[in-house]
Amino acid sequence: MSLLDKNNLAFGAAIGLLSPLIGFGIVFLLFGLMTHLGIMDEAGTSTSGQRFRTMTLLAICTNIFWIRKMNQPFTIQTLRGIILVTMVLCAVWFFQYFDALYATES
Repeated sequence: MSLLDKNNLAFGAAIGLLSPLIGFGIVFLLFGLMTHLGIMDEAGTSTSGQRFRTMTLLAICTNIFWIRKMNQPFTIQTLRGIILVTMVLCAVWFFQYFDALYATES
């Protein structure tokens, strides 16, 4: 029995939390490398900036791989855990950046 054969909600939630954390690290390193090589312009890394918002969204999107992988018979509980955590992360992201996304100029 391999590690991915587990079928429970907690295991799916753990995958759903760890994947974006690792994904954020990878995206952060890639953005830094592209900035260093001159492919991207340098930007601030504040939590309200567009670059941080994009990196966070890309990190959440790493769960798409796990959702596709676990979308098969006998892994429904794991899939539910991943989707539950992904939806919570998406809601947090949306409410965090709601004002920046829907800023109205009057």
